[in-house]
Amino acid sequence: MKLDKNCLACNSIADCIDVLDCRNQRRFGAGETVYSTGDDQDGVWQVLSGHVALRVYTQAGEVVLLRMVSRGGVFGYRSFLTGEPRSCCAQVINGAELKHVPASMLSRMMEREPRLGHALQLAMADAFRDAHERILRMSTQSARAKFLLLCAEMAKANGQTAAPAGFAVKLPISYQDIAQILAISPETMSRTTRRLQEEGTIAMAGRYITVAAGWQACCDIDGF
Repeated sequence: MKLDKNCLACNSIADCIDVLDCRNQRRFGAGETVYSTGDDQDGVWQVLSGHVALRVYTQAGEVVLLRMVSRGGVFGYRSFLTGEPRSCCAQVINGAELKHVPASMLSRMMEREPRLGHALQLAMADAFRDAHERILRMSTQSARAKFLLLCAEMAKANGQTAAPAGFAVKLPISYQDIAQILAISPETMSRTTRRLQEEGTIAMAGRYITVAAGWQACCDIDGF
């Protein structure tokens, strides 16, 4: 592995990793663990294809899905910056190809290009902001609005357009995981999707969701 001169023109950690001459790529199977809670930090990871779920295990034995990382996303940078062990478990959903940048190489990159360190700090700030916005959204929006917006977010993560005229998306995670993300019970999740189907807002076939035109009106938003 070596540093690419184009790294000097990058403005984000994802940009730098994209152009990095790093051949440490690996294919993970469905359900395979990238790292576990308590593992020593060994650098950062970027998703080249597929999805990775970041989960924590509570003292009560429950599993909570923190967030999904899709194609182009970077994860593992918090432990790299703090030097602390991994605070969550990273698990592949339905198979994924990942690029790994070792901590030693990332440190050299930061020494050569200080903007990368700034980009890492911004990434952490964005993560905290997203978590704050998620808490507000979970406490103020209806279950139907939260579900539709999550479908739109996942469509965008797959490179699709969540158009006002409608869109289709394959959910990469289980409905139980979705209920955890939306902070609702599985029973509420079931009632919500049933109501949305009855009124014609969505059509479901397994994990395939087709969202009808006018879905944004259900979310009380002007655009997404």
